[in-house]
Amino acid sequence: MKASRSWLTLLGPGLLLYLLPLVLKVTGLRSVDGGHSYPESYKGVVGGNVSFYCPVDKTKNLDFLYFQKVVVIGEQIFFNGYHSKPLKPQPRTEMDQSNTIMHIYELTSSDSGEYECHYMYKDDQTVNTVKIHLSVTALFSKPVITNNCNQANGIPLECEVKCEAHNGFPNKKIKWNELRNISKEMWNILRNNEVPTKTELVNISSTASFNCSVGELKVSCSVDGITSDIISVCYSKASPDQSANLIIVIAAVVCVLVGIAILCVFKFKKRTTEAENTRSNGHPEEVRVLNNLGS
Repeated sequence: MKASRSWLTLLGPGLLLYLLPLVLKVTGLRSVDGGHSYPESYKGVVGGNVSFYCPVDKTKNLDFLYFQKVVVIGEQIFFNGYHSKPLKPQPRTEMDQSNTIMHIYELTSSDSGEYECHYMYKDDQTVNTVKIHLSVTALFSKPVITNNCNQANGIPLECEVKCEAHNGFPNKKIKWNELRNISKEMWNILRNNEVPTKTELVNISSTASFNCSVGELKVSCSVDGITSDIISVCYSKASPDQSANLIIVIAAVVCVLVGIAILCVFKFKKRTTEAENTRSNGHPEEVRVLNNLGS
């Protein structure tokens, strides 16, 4: 026990300083150091709205309160607020002075970033700052999956499968799902593409190649937790029963042709034999000679 207490005595202050930000994050409290607080995290979606709250003391009189966006270190853009009087706000913003809340409407992907709320009380010349982080996202559409196979005599050899999703932000990777969990050596991703749109969103696609020596596969793809329809890859249009029936038909045709050929050969030999017998037994000269001998 003494040893453990001595360790706590040595590590206690440092351990508390390390755990304090974690405790504040879990409990939702803010830690202020020199008037600067740890960043508040907000999330929004493209086309939606978000509201930033600045935690001022309602019992005190404010001298000023305004929100700004940090473009780069040392450079900010004023968004909304007042400094003795309202200042010109940015479009799509609205300030609720009574509740010290700034609203941003119709969010775009470019609204993502770091913001700051600055305020000061009239009886205190300390400038307080609350840091805010905003993440704006847009869910991709349901992925669409298509299949194109190289075939030989109707049998697929290799298939290229393409998965596409549209109008999302930020860029994300498409996940492939193969239900049989075949070896990675039997399929591989050929390319991933990202195409920006006019609305600052992106369209993404991924193309994978599957070796059909493993037989028919069930494949889908997913992004943002949304999964495409499941399609069959390396699927042969001729089923085993159809293939068997085709073999039987071909065999029957071959047998018939062979039978006809044998019959033709037999008839040809028969006719040849009869012709030879006729020439040997019914020759006119031979008959005349026999008649002369008989007289």
